Amino acid sequence: MAELYRSDAVLLPTLSVPIADAPGEITEYFANLIKADPKIRMEESVKYSDCNLAYNVGRWVINANGQDAAATVTWVYRYEEGKWLIAHHHSSVNPL
Repeated sequence: MAELYRSDAVLLPTLSVPIADAPGEITEYFANLIKADPKIRMEESVKYSDCNLAYNVGRWVINANGQDAAATVTWVYRYEEGKWLIAHHHSSVNPL
């Protein structure tokens, strides 16, 4: 998963506190998330792209360890060297 992110990407995760802003931290985040056997369902999504920039924002539900967490999510992508890479990823649990 970390290979989908730019080397200077920032990940503000849904289900953990630390900001991941280095490739090793992003790898660690996903390694830990996989242990929770996540199931993700997109509820709503809006996409935009222009030249070398794209984004996708929406609402999703993450089921990890058998518990649902409704959240909002934003991905910002940059097109570089022939591929789209994630520059920023932010997901926050919806307020109650």
